[in-house]
Order: sequence, then C-alpha cells, then structure tokens
Amino acid sequence: MGMGQQATALALAASLLAACSADAPAPGPASDTSEPQAAPAETTIASPWPADYAAMRTAAAGWAADELATEAQAAARYEGPAPDSFDLVSCAEPDAEPAEQDRRTALMARLAHQAVLAEARLKAAGYSADVWADALETQQRAALDLLATEPPPSNSEADMALFEKLMGLQAQAAATMELRRQTLQPELPPIISEGGCGAFETPFLVRADPPGGRIWLTTRFTFQTCQAHGRSAWDTSQCRWTEVQPDRPMELSGTYMVQAKWPDGRTLKSSQRFQPNPNLGEDESVPVTIRPG
Repeated sequence: MGMGQQATALALAASLLAACSADAPAPGPASDTSEPQAAPAETTIASPWPADYAAMRTAAAGWAADELATEAQAAARYEGPAPDSFDLVSCAEPDAEPAEQDRRTALMARLAHQAVLAEARLKAAGYSADVWADALETQQRAALDLLATEPPPSNSEADMALFEKLMGLQAQAAATMELRRQTLQPELPPIISEGGCGAFETPFLVRADPPGGRIWLTTRFTFQTCQAHGRSAWDTSQCRWTEVQPDRPMELSGTYMVQAKWPDGRTLKSSQRFQPNPNLGEDESVPVTIRPG
C-alpha cells in the first residue's frame, strides 16, 4: 500500500471510528418471518468485557479517531519510502492522569486506549480481522487478568516490572499476528512490536485568578468514561476529580476537563490542554491561570 493510499485509508478509518464506538455493533434488520432463524455465527469476543473496561473502550473511541486522523495527515505529507513493517506499538499516549489516580486504573485506561487505536490502525492498513482480532483480544484479557491479580506496585522498580509484563503481552500478540499474516496476507508488511517512544509529563502550577477560587481537574478520558457509565460527569461526587493545590505543582500531560468555583458565585466549566515542555529545569514548573468563564 503506497503512502497516498495509506493516508486515504487512515482518514476513512478515522471518520468511521469517530462515528461509532468500536464496542457498539449496529443492529441487524428486523426479521419479517416466523420461521426459525439460523444460529448466529460465532463471534471473536467470547464474552462481554468487564463493565469498567468496556466503558473505558467506549470513551477511548474519540481519542483514537483523533490520533488516526493525525496519522493520516502525517502519511499524506510523508515523501519517503513506504514503511517496511507495521509496528503494533503506537507512540500516541492517552492523557496522563494526576498522580493521585490508582495505578491499576491508569494502566487499564492505557490498555483500552491502545487496544482501540490498534484495531483502527490495523483496519486502516488493510489487515484482515482474521490476522489480528483473536490475538488482540487475548492480549487484552491476559492484561486485565494480570492487573487484577498482581499486587499494586509499591515502588518505581515494581511499577516498571509490571509495565514490562504488559508490554510483553503486546509483543506476544504482535508475534501471533505476524504468523497469521504470513499465511493469510503475505503481501502486507510484517507486524512487529518495537516501540522506541519517549514519554514525559511536565509540572504545572495551576492557580485561580482572582485568588480564592477552587479548581478541579480530570482527564477528558475519565470525563467521557464517567458519561459512558450514565453519571453526571461534572459532579465531583459522582466522578473522579482532583482538586488543585495552588502551591503544589501537578505532573500533567494532555487534555483535561476543568471546573472552578469562586466565593462570589462565579464558575468555570471548560477544557484545558497541558502541553509538555521538555526544556524545563529540574525545579521549574509551568504557571497556568484559571479565570471565571
């Protein structure tokens, strides 16, 4: 597939992904006969996803569509040779959660994001579901089992060990996909799991203007997950929000939903993009001012 065709395919897949959730299949036509119906074909998904993970996948669809559209734009501008392989590891990362978030939940959210994006990227690149669907499902279920049984990481070494186990499951999935590709679609590029991405967050010092306002943050993904559960996402008692401490920098990266309240009754409900800055000094932070809407 040439780069122009790849850009077109990516753009089409992005528009389809934005239009509907990957976990919400369209209903079939109503039957107009009373004769017994044939048993439905066996599906790839053996059983429903756990409710919390299903909600995360639903919320990740919009993010994945945005990332796929960005890839399509990059592919359209690319003038070099076509890629000689398909890397299952994407450098796109979901919005980083505040440090207070439970690590298991954060890793589960990342799994949902990456899985939904992988499905869309594989479809856009022309790989048949027979090549990747079972392997990707197996990876997700094994990762969920691992997150459910492993003790919460107590230090950075344990956290890295858990993350490496999850990446190992992704590498196994890529190897399984590649074996099937060699048989079913040998004309397409090999599927690998290589990565090599860099990721970082930046300390932001978030303050209200005028002073005295209280500010809460949650990632856009968490906000959408809460909505997918049928809750009032702006209600801090129904969904997970982190209140900002004006004298304490927060490690942030990505798009967050922001709400604030001032003693005089003024409020703000909005979104804010926190752009990482790799050039900050060790003890520096980026000041961000939140004002009433």
